[in-house]
Amino acid sequence: MHSNTSALTRVAPPLEQFKSLIAMRSRPGGRHLDDITGMFDPGVTGFGTAPHEIFRSVQDIFRQLDREARYMPNGFGYKFHWVEEQRVSADTSIITSEIRITIPLTDRTLIFDPVRLSAVYHLQGDAYKLVHWHTSFPDNSDTDEVFPGALEPQRYDDVTVIFTDLVGFTRVATETPPEVLVAELSALFVTFDALTAEFGLDKIKTIGDSYMVASGLCQQHDRPAVQAVRWAQAAMAGLNERSKRGGLPWQLRIGMHTGPVIGGVLGTHKLSFDLWGDTVNVAKRIESNSRPNRINVSDETYRLIADVFPGELQGCCTVKGKREVEMYLLKTEPTAS
Repeated sequence: MHSNTSALTRVAPPLEQFKSLIAMRSRPGGRHLDDITGMFDPGVTGFGTAPHEIFRSVQDIFRQLDREARYMPNGFGYKFHWVEEQRVSADTSIITSEIRITIPLTDRTLIFDPVRLSAVYHLQGDAYKLVHWHTSFPDNSDTDEVFPGALEPQRYDDVTVIFTDLVGFTRVATETPPEVLVAELSALFVTFDALTAEFGLDKIKTIGDSYMVASGLCQQHDRPAVQAVRWAQAAMAGLNERSKRGGLPWQLRIGMHTGPVIGGVLGTHKLSFDLWGDTVNVAKRIESNSRPNRINVSDETYRLIADVFPGELQGCCTVKGKREVEMYLLKTEPTAS
């Protein structure tokens, strides 16, 4: 059995792994994905390169790379402007870099310059593993270098916004060791992330113990509101299953509302896609007025799902002190559709 120290000497450090990843991706043919997949853990998440910068699973990333490869028969060339490693803790390193990418096509050559990349490597067992990466491409449609943080916000119609909230989180947090609390919360959100990918929703962010996700945003469904409820039911079931296996005895409130939203990215550092508008505010109010282990929806959402998910009127809530919104608590099981 090798010691940790001896094992680490046989594993490429994060900076070398990162450079190798870029080099392998640039190979002619662009289809050497098997060489890259071994550098990822199955649960790793990362950003896409599209302006909305939505988190995606590693499987989605590789499917996207495979699609891109068809348009890069000669691979792509790259040149590092700079690359550096910052050790933020004993077991975590962050790689940041800026490169120029040249893609030779049959009729023209595309040049992306500069492309900004960042990656987080974490020591897991006896090896450093890539656990997150982020790519910011300049907008090639203009002479100016426009990065996602500077893009104009975009309007999305008929989006179902979902909030979840753990009941009694503050009390549990005061009674639970921090490392146990964070581990439990992380495991729960990993489950939610997997369900988000499975049901084709878009994760927006976590806010403390709250998880925000949207349906009908970037991934289209025939009935996004129905898909949102299916996600919510699966999330509730996943939480209950964790509790049965000995996890913390959480209870979950879920609320959702459907309407238009504005989406975009603010700033230039730690880029994060977010949503704004009355739909978001209403969804949060609907969630806060839900009940433990129940799914609460607005009247707008209920009209879209009532034929599949019957519910019962539970009253109204006031939004921003201006208007009343009817709320419906859904039954646990859908009707036959």
